[in-house]
Amino acid sequence: MDLIPRLTRVADIPPGSLVEIGPLSIRAGGCVSNTGGDLAALGAPVRLVADGGDDDLGAVLADLLGRSGAEVSFARVPGATTSYSVVIQPPSTDRTFWHHVGANAGFDGRRVDLTSADLLHVGYPPILPAILADHARPLCRLLADAHERGLTTSVDLAVVDPEAPAAGHDWERIFREALPLIDVFTPSVDDVSSALGITVDRTPSGLAATAGRLVTAGAAVVALGAGADGLVLRTASAGRLARGGRVLASLGPSWADRELWVPALPVKVVQTTGAGDAATAGLLYGLLNAMSTEDTLLLAARAAALKVGGLRTLPAHGPAGDPAEPYRLDAPGTSAPGWRSGQRGVLAGALDRGHWADLPDSV
Repeated sequence: MDLIPRLTRVADIPPGSLVEIGPLSIRAGGCVSNTGGDLAALGAPVRLVADGGDDDLGAVLADLLGRSGAEVSFARVPGATTSYSVVIQPPSTDRTFWHHVGANAGFDGRRVDLTSADLLHVGYPPILPAILADHARPLCRLLADAHERGLTTSVDLAVVDPEAPAAGHDWERIFREALPLIDVFTPSVDDVSSALGITVDRTPSGLAATAGRLVTAGAAVVALGAGADGLVLRTASAGRLARGGRVLASLGPSWADRELWVPALPVKVVQTTGAGDAATAGLLYGLLNAMSTEDTLLLAARAAALKVGGLRTLPAHGPAGDPAEPYRLDAPGTSAPGWRSGQRGVLAGALDRGHWADLPDSV
């Protein structure tokens, strides 16, 4: 559950004070609801699998998931509390989460039914303690089982809290053992940085270099998000894609050895909660429908932009003749563009073609 108080200024908690805030939004949150719900909104058939508590919050969460338009397999664990996040989202800034793991502490993937599925997406291993046990053996077992059944596997991370138990894991080993089993990997820069203790260069070429390392380590498709600094897509060889389950195997050589970058599309920032999940949903929808790399990456960027703008997930396809195209980092002789290059107008035009010239130079 996401509990989101409306804030009109920067959050502060002075002892002994009374601070007036706006109304509270109560939403089904996290990867299952966000990515799964956005996929369902885009038109993909989705089955949501999650655990909750047998408390009052669990009843509310069950009701909200039931309205998602997806098939739901929601187990209410006896004696457990429901996982929730208090989302601190001041105007025009990134959000902070106060997170309670709750019933998610016992989720190890054993009850996930892979029947009739083409793709398995697992969200947020850093806040699923049981799935990370024994150097993430349960996660690897789930991914390997999916592969044996011909599914394409997908994983999204979360930021690793340095004070939480997840910080004590050997993340280099987890990456080394899990990435060959992960066909689609959609972490953010902050996820990777906090897990591995590294600094990621947020320029297009720097993002591409980090995504390339993740592909070299075994992933077939990596979409590395950097918020306002854009999104990079890096893909592996045709041979690795062919081993990536039914979804990737159908894409053919046009998806192999690609490296593309798209900036964050211009939109007024209303909130940032769920933007990364929306981008993942756009990416997975493109893969499930065998769209081109360019169209898939742009769909991911559009979905994130509309989420940031506080709007619904967009339809899967833009207007006819839409000229927008992500910047090809894999084109011979190219280098990463500046924010105000000629490509800026074309990309911005994908969101609102009639008004791109009015965008501020800071975009």
